[in-house]
Amino acid sequence: MSNPETVAKLRALAEERLGATPSEEPLSETEFDLRRLVHELQVHQVELELRNEELDQAQEALEKLGQDNADLYDFAPVGYFTLRPDGTVLRSNLRGASLLGLDRSEVAGRHLGVFVAAASRLAFAEFLATVFAGHGPSICEIPFQREGGQTLHVRVEAVVSSCGSECRAAVYDVTERKRAEEALRESEGKYRALFEALFRS
Repeated sequence: MSNPETVAKLRALAEERLGATPSEEPLSETEFDLRRLVHELQVHQVELELRNEELDQAQEALEKLGQDNADLYDFAPVGYFTLRPDGTVLRSNLRGASLLGLDRSEVAGRHLGVFVAAASRLAFAEFLATVFAGHGPSICEIPFQREGGQTLHVRVEAVVSSCGSECRAAVYDVTERKRAEEALRESEGKYRALFEALFRS
């Protein structure tokens, strides 16, 4: 409901836009009442027009904000998924679908666990249970099997929604980092073996 200050400002704007000036002619009481009533109706009409303009501006601002948010969601470099407790995907952004090797239209209704490597599915199910238990943001790293067979290593950060019936998950491709870590481990292993061999000889 509008507060009195807002109503007063709106009326002042309406009066200004209407630009009504009082008549200089002497009026009978009936004529005065009739003119006052007409004036009030005109002011009310202008107030409604002003409110309508404000609503149109607010609607345009909301639509722009909605479009900006949709662009941020769709074109983010991170995969975003909205999941049910059983892991069924309700929504995904473009990057999320790309991580699965699918078009976005093919993602909704699929179970995200199907894309988790078989050896990690139990860990993923436990991760989802922890998320939906509502203990704050949860993180796990798991291998994804993309459509077509390619394996990606991903980091999943998820938090349950306020309603508790779904969660929001951000999925980052950490495949290159995993490869670099594996290469470093192999290199360290080779140097350790070489170092030990030098000292044995």
